[in-house]
Amino acid sequence: MKKVFLFTLVWLFMCGLATESVSAKKRAKAKHVYHKEIAAVDDVQRQINALNSLMQQKMQQEEDPYATEEDTEVPASGVYETWTNRRINPYMTPIAKLPDSVRINLSQYVPPVATFITSHFGMRKYRFHYGTDLKLNVGDPVHAAFNGKVRITGYEAGGYGNYVVIRHDNGLETVYGHLSKVLVHENQPLKAGDVLGLGGSTGHSTGPHLHFETRYLGNAINPEKLFDFAYHMPINDIYVIRKNSSFDYQYAKASHSSAYKKYIAKAGKSHKSKHHRR
Repeated sequence: MKKVFLFTLVWLFMCGLATESVSAKKRAKAKHVYHKEIAAVDDVQRQINALNSLMQQKMQQEEDPYATEEDTEVPASGVYETWTNRRINPYMTPIAKLPDSVRINLSQYVPPVATFITSHFGMRKYRFHYGTDLKLNVGDPVHAAFNGKVRITGYEAGGYGNYVVIRHDNGLETVYGHLSKVLVHENQPLKAGDVLGLGGSTGHSTGPHLHFETRYLGNAINPEKLFDFAYHMPINDIYVIRKNSSFDYQYAKASHSSAYKKYIAKAGKSHKSKHHRR
């Protein structure tokens, strides 16, 4: 009887082990299936996220086919409604629609070239000169005036030659013309003082020089109102753009009247008598 009893206990124990082994296998299998299902869900979510990203990218490209991933952060985005590499001045914003006054921080200014003026902003014989020409030699480095991002580069045979346009964090855009070589690419971020190209005499040019422009929403401002080129520094750390004073040449030029001749004469006298000030 004892043997039968012991045999029964051993048999029951072995059955328990077998049952536990089967349960463990079932639990392991269930755990594996669970993790497999979770992985499948994660994979589906990744696919959904990828599709959403592609759809957003496509929508951005439909709005501006020239847009890139780097265009998500552009300088002065609160001022400009668009970022495009298609034209030097894509804005065509009338002066009448500009704000009455805009404060521009010039404190981080670095001179594009630390030389002297060879030609001033203003009317030429048959055309208007929208920049200040600065002396340089072919191959001299040309520097970005402020922190910003390259909006457009290109070549214009009858005008700028090789040029670079940078939009800056302070709201200005600067144009650099007649370069012998462009060393930056569109959508490239730059720091003030970074070399963007080499001086030259390309395009409509009679000798090596840098054609330097300052613009706000496409409208040119005389660089000599902002910078003291003799001392290679801003006239003041803050420049306030005002419709009447910053774009006074536009009103006179548009009327083709004696007012424009008075403006030119006044600008010339102002340049001759201008003293260094900070």
